Amino acid sequence: MKLRLVLLAITIGCCKPAFSANLLDVFDQALQNDPVIAAAKAKLDIVKQNYPQAVSQWLPKINVQGRYGKVTQQLQGGALVQPDELGPYQYDDIWYELNLTQPLFNIPAFHDIRVADAEALAATAEYRYEQQQLIFRVTDAYLSTLAQSDRLKLASEKRSVYEDILQKAQALVRSGKAPSSDVQTVEAAKDLAVVAEVQAENQLIYRREVLRQLAGKEVTDMRRLIANTPLSPPTPTNMEAWTNTALQQNLKLVSLKMRVDAAQRQVSRYRSEHLPQIDLRASYGRYTDGSFFGTQSLDQRVAVDFKMPLFAGGTTSSRVKQGNSNVELAKAEYQKAENEVLIATRDAYLSVLSGMSNVRAMNHALNSSQNALNATIRDYDRGQRPIAELTDAIESFFDTRGRYEQIRYDFIINTMRLRTLVGQATVDDLVMVNNWLDSSTLN
Repeated sequence: MKLRLVLLAITIGCCKPAFSANLLDVFDQALQNDPVIAAAKAKLDIVKQNYPQAVSQWLPKINVQGRYGKVTQQLQGGALVQPDELGPYQYDDIWYELNLTQPLFNIPAFHDIRVADAEALAATAEYRYEQQQLIFRVTDAYLSTLAQSDRLKLASEKRSVYEDILQKAQALVRSGKAPSSDVQTVEAAKDLAVVAEVQAENQLIYRREVLRQLAGKEVTDMRRLIANTPLSPPTPTNMEAWTNTALQQNLKLVSLKMRVDAAQRQVSRYRSEHLPQIDLRASYGRYTDGSFFGTQSLDQRVAVDFKMPLFAGGTTSSRVKQGNSNVELAKAEYQKAENEVLIATRDAYLSVLSGMSNVRAMNHALNSSQNALNATIRDYDRGQRPIAELTDAIESFFDTRGRYEQIRYDFIINTMRLRTLVGQATVDDLVMVNNWLDSSTLN
């Protein structure tokens, strides 16, 4: 089984080159390789181009057009044409014109600028939101991998303990100091420990793969979490203050709020299609006719064009109705996200507070469980405790130890989750967590 898992790990590692990394190294790689960030950046770049396109509607449009041709002409006669002048004739037909159009009054184009501005702000907030999400995802993936490695180590130690207890039980049975059922009980417990160890190995491979997907390559030699991780309560210690901050600064909500604004501006744009449009037009052109009655002309024109939509077949009113529905959709999406952020922020805040208490309580429980296990082993060796109490003590100790180690990771992850929800997660938070990793590595 171990050979199969090792081969699977090697197969995953061969997909892309591996690198030795701490938390900051993984984040740097994720910035370059994460498809979510790449998609958000591409979307931002796309949306930003709407603004110069909207502004261009107010800028002058200049174009030149012309014609050059060869014409063959055969005259059919006339009072002023002599018989020897009927032709045929070949001559050049030349025409060119330079045109300039400058919008003077175009309210839809004005609203296009306002819509593009709101959409750009929404896309910017969404991109910053994904950056903060990446900070959290990298922290979660890195620490979850470390936590799973600890669970695997704990499962291996548990199996090893049962192997030692099995040898003791066999010795006591041979000496007649214990019934044969003790061996069967310990063997069953050891088999379950082996199953748990295999499951932990599989989960570690999965966690490493999640981390590899983020970093774009296999991550090796990860730094382990220090034993005495600082436990700092969230400041301020007021849940409503955190939820109010989340409602104001959560970047997903900021983005959705700007989308509501953009949808409302789009409705104004549709309504303005009923209004007139006024353009200033100027042109300069020359025409040369090389025919028998050839002429040359020079045209210079300046005019103001006025266009007033009277009826568009119901298109404008339909667009207004559609735009109002888009506004309602954007508002509903914002309200849904707001409720989710409120629930998530309160849960993260309470998880951080309870995590501090749980770490201290589980530390005491771990010491008590260790003492109880040591006492139970001594009493069993003396024949004063049944095997069932010993296996219960072993299970209790390893369960308590596993929960204690997991709570430490959960506290850091929940702290980062809380800061992300209120829009305050930065690279400085990654630096802080990275400083809590020691020099020992997870291979």
